[in-house]
Amino acid sequence: MGIASLRIGVESRADLNAMTARGELVSRLIADHRQLDNAFGRYLAAVEAAVWNPAAEALAAFDRSLSLNKGDVAAWNNLGAALTDMRQYDEAFIVFDRATALDPDNADLWNNRGGMLHDIGHHADALAAYDHALTLTPTNAQVWNNAGAALNAMARYEEAVSAYDHAIALDPGYALAWRNKTYPLRSLGREREARLA
Repeated sequence: MGIASLRIGVESRADLNAMTARGELVSRLIADHRQLDNAFGRYLAAVEAAVWNPAAEALAAFDRSLSLNKGDVAAWNNLGAALTDMRQYDEAFIVFDRATALDPDNADLWNNRGGMLHDIGHHADALAAYDHALTLTPTNAQVWNNAGAALNAMARYEEAVSAYDHAIALDPGYALAWRNKTYPLRSLGREREARLA
């Protein structure tokens, strides 16, 4: 059975959105994956564990997936993100090193690596990771927002405002970028602009 023949009962985008909101989509995909004997099925099992099970089970599932395919960059990326969420930063650092070595042109990896580095206070290194991601995807509003956060943490307020402006220009409805922009504006004493942002 191929990926194209998965039957999850989705007839329209509205069905997909409703299933996602109810948490049914992943469950249906997982039920169908059990019929698959390939890496995609194993990857879905790891995603299921990350979404629905305790953290230790998610890590075990990603480990199982990676034991079957050491080159699965998506699994490495998700493992690094899970370790970051669990504040296991030393392990996450190793995982992101491995993943970026496997796929140095993957902007999501560099963005997630930057997030982990930002979490541990290595803002200059985080900014370098975000800058690398932006060389790969310069129109990614989330990465511009994250770069703004790193710049703000380093008290580079004018540059932070500029990064947030890039994010907002790319996605005018990006509420987080609008909110984050208020922090460096206030640090610069531009309270009126901050209130309008």
